[in-house]
Amino acid sequence: MSATTTATFYLPETGQIVGQVFATPAEIDANIPDGAEALYDAADVFKDYIVAGGVTPRPGLGLPDTHTLAANADWSLPDIPDGTSVLIDQMEQGVTSGGLVLSFPEAGEWTVELRPPFPYLDATCTVTVT
Repeated sequence: MSATTTATFYLPETGQIVGQVFATPAEIDANIPDGAEALYDAADVFKDYIVAGGVTPRPGLGLPDTHTLAANADWSLPDIPDGTSVLIDQMEQGVTSGGLVLSFPEAGEWTVELRPPFPYLDATCTVTVT
């Protein structure tokens, strides 16, 4: 009987991980999903992707967990990738093109969610407006 090992299935064009198994090499090779390749290594299926045949952490957006600003003040986020969906308090606000500038008209607490294109990780920030 062959020893079992971990394999990560990924899409070679993007590096996106589509699955992971712990099985024998023969079982792994017989069950690679269509269009995917197997890497005999463990990865975090939510936080990693495959680059040049190796497990690599997906890039974050650098968004803080919390942020405070005055009402009607601009908060500029120039490095947000184009195509990022912006949600404020779970309401879709649009998609970025050329960075992002946010401002809020009144005091309160707002939840900002950014859902960027792959390979970037989603980010959430609680904004306190004074």
